[in-house]
Amino acid sequence: LVVNEEKTEAMWLGANHCSPKETLPIKKVDEPILILGVLFTYNSKLKRELNLETILKNIKEVLNLWRWRNLTIYGRVQILKTFIVPKILYRATTLCLDKEISKEIETLMYTFLWSGKDKVKRRVVIDDYNGGGIKMPNIPFMIKSQRVLFLKRYKEMHPTIWKTVLKHYFKHLGGSFLLDCNFSMTLLPSQLPLFYKECFSAWASLKTNKDNSTQQNRDFILNQVIWNNKSILIGKKSVYRDKLVKAGIVKIKDILDPQGILLDFETMNNLYSNILSYSDYFLLYSISQSISAQWKPVLRDPSYNNPANKIIKYKKGMTYFEVGVQMFILENLKAKQIYKIFINKDVIEPTSKLKYQQKYPEYTFEWEEIYSIPYKATIDTKHREFQWKILHRILYGNSSLYKMQLVDSPLCIFCKTENETLEHLFFRCKLISNFWMAIENSLKTEQILLSRLLEIEVLVGITKEIKYK
Repeated sequence: LVVNEEKTEAMWLGANHCSPKETLPIKKVDEPILILGVLFTYNSKLKRELNLETILKNIKEVLNLWRWRNLTIYGRVQILKTFIVPKILYRATTLCLDKEISKEIETLMYTFLWSGKDKVKRRVVIDDYNGGGIKMPNIPFMIKSQRVLFLKRYKEMHPTIWKTVLKHYFKHLGGSFLLDCNFSMTLLPSQLPLFYKECFSAWASLKTNKDNSTQQNRDFILNQVIWNNKSILIGKKSVYRDKLVKAGIVKIKDILDPQGILLDFETMNNLYSNILSYSDYFLLYSISQSISAQWKPVLRDPSYNNPANKIIKYKKGMTYFEVGVQMFILENLKAKQIYKIFINKDVIEPTSKLKYQQKYPEYTFEWEEIYSIPYKATIDTKHREFQWKILHRILYGNSSLYKMQLVDSPLCIFCKTENETLEHLFFRCKLISNFWMAIENSLKTEQILLSRLLEIEVLVGITKEIKYK
């Protein structure tokens, strides 16, 4: 095949694109070019405008078409997943979304979900159904999952040309070996393009755990990689020595004796084929002194192991990270699983939980079962939404609406004698209590034995077993 010089155009890449040293008999392109739906140009401001701001405009138009439909929250979530999320994720594969754009997209999505201001915290609605959420898509976590998969492919042994770029940037940090380390981007002595920085930041955040319980496990600490470790700093920076890694000095256990003390120079030099110099040993001594103060007492007690954690059996060549008290092997994970891990690390408990527990301190709440009841009892999304709103206490009666100055009276619409709270509307009102008595009598005629209904069971559902004659 031969390039047709008359029909071919080229866009030069790299920092020196304005004055390339090589000259080719091909026309240079300065205006934006379209590749698979994404516009590329040297002007970063114009690239943002052509790609991201155009997408924002398109998102607004799509959501405006659906805004006035009588959709449940589940229907609205489905619209977002079907028409909005794919548009964003496609461009996110090649472009970086800045914080301003991400925030605007999130605002558009949640305004569409609630038809106004948020009624339940965003870190709650992203959770699974049995956690009280509605599986609301989280764009930043979806993009992070994409970035982690990109590095997962980089870590695989298959040789490909695109890996050469990353090898160049990280040759002084061990190349793909960096992904086995407990690193932080801010502590690495390296400058990266924004896309790669996003990838490595996502990888680091996946391995970061807010619950440090596993870090009191001696086996876990001994298997920590020394190099590029954010918890082992010299001069406020993590360190890496290619010579020592190739010699086999990789983890904390490689430089300590069974009592958690640094091996002496002769023992260590004999152990690693006499390749150590005094400067190498001095570096290892500095590293041993830089080990976290929380880890040192655990390392110096060979019998210590947190009873809450099992001994972790590490497999060679695998990348481990912890979430809570669970350990995961990254090589076995798929995109959905990675996204789920990001979600689980970020979600919080609904504030309505505490309100219910304060109102009914004597009742034992089985929250996972309670949140699952609507999805087991019916397939109708209107009914599911109704119960979900009760569970999150966002089904407002006259008492709440009166405080919002939306109605003239806080009194119950039926009895007109007491304030219409959630509890009064569904149980305490005389007319409603007669309804529940009729239900109980009807169940008895069907030979279904049900102890007297409790107020809290009417609100959140019955989790105990119902007996039949």
